[in-house]
Amino acid sequence: MNERVIYCQRCGAEMKESARYCMKCGALNYNHPDNQNMNKFADAKAKNTYEIGSGKTLMMQQNAVTNFTQEATRIGNRNFFFFFNLLLILGTLLGGAFVIFYLKESQLMTSIILMACAVIYLYVVAMEIIFMKMNRPWWGAIIPIYNCMILAEMTLGKKFLGLLMIVPIVNVVLLLIMFYYLGQKFKKNEKITAFLFLLMIPVIAFGTSTYNGVTYTKLNDKNAVEKDYKRRKFLITLIVLVFLVGIASFLYFNAGNLDSLFVDAKREKLVENGEKIINKTEKAIKDGKFSCDDSATEFAYGSTHYFIYYDVVGDLKMTGFSNELVEASVAVYNNNGTYEYTLTLSDGGQFGFVNVRRGEFGVENIVENVTVTKDENNINCFIS
Repeated sequence: MNERVIYCQRCGAEMKESARYCMKCGALNYNHPDNQNMNKFADAKAKNTYEIGSGKTLMMQQNAVTNFTQEATRIGNRNFFFFFNLLLILGTLLGGAFVIFYLKESQLMTSIILMACAVIYLYVVAMEIIFMKMNRPWWGAIIPIYNCMILAEMTLGKKFLGLLMIVPIVNVVLLLIMFYYLGQKFKKNEKITAFLFLLMIPVIAFGTSTYNGVTYTKLNDKNAVEKDYKRRKFLITLIVLVFLVGIASFLYFNAGNLDSLFVDAKREKLVENGEKIINKTEKAIKDGKFSCDDSATEFAYGSTHYFIYYDVVGDLKMTGFSNELVEASVAVYNNNGTYEYTLTLSDGGQFGFVNVRRGEFGVENIVENVTVTKDENNINCFIS
């Protein structure tokens, strides 16, 4: 007959129930008859808990001493819970990967669906576990309306209140109230649970907190806690894998689209800064904070263009440019007392404007490979 496997309370290594000590780290097996006299020298934590390989401490169910007062009996079939979610997540992962990498169709949409499914599955599995912790059938968490009624029953004591979740606005308030009391039942901060329930649902589900001392693992199964932990860890790993496949395929197959988005954002920033440069130039002229190399103090009437050259990053303190190769020149024309401005702007060589007037800045006026040159036939002015 196969001997039952237990786990070392120190390192989590598997060992036979008859083993006197762990072959990996040497920790004593306090359930062994020859070690009973050593119980008085062991701390309570070592006798009542064990640590699995990840270092996470869990309650030992093979000891008489336990924090659990009762075993949940209305949770449904534990194996069916695991294999149902396993097949659902695994099917989504394989199906999405098949469509993306083999059929090579609808890659953008499939990638987004995979990421969305991963997030949905995380909360579905979490709510199923919370239902089991509350001694309610796990499948109730995925049945609309019924899941709200169960949640209302376990948090507010009134099952019919869950029906109010179909009423707009009222459902939002009711949801916050239910999660407030859910946090209270699981001994979590009520306000944080209510207003950050998207964070707290996985924390409650995958953490060690219990509902009124109930455990949904079997009290008479020595390996129940470890088995449950490994199953939950495996489901979470698959969910994370679904998300990673989704985001990786999204980035891989849509790199060009993403680059286009960055380029569009850069072009829009260029338009915004073009307007700012014109406005700062006008203010500098009005405030007299400029100087010209011909010692002119005013812009004379006529057709002569005065060029003000800027170190856009340094002089004008413009942000949003990728490097310090940005140059700009503003041509100022005095049209019978009314100043007119045109801007030539280079963001470092990729994009820019050439002689664009105020009010005419737009992505349609952006051109590529713009350089700013000084015309020796015109007077050069600089910001002071």
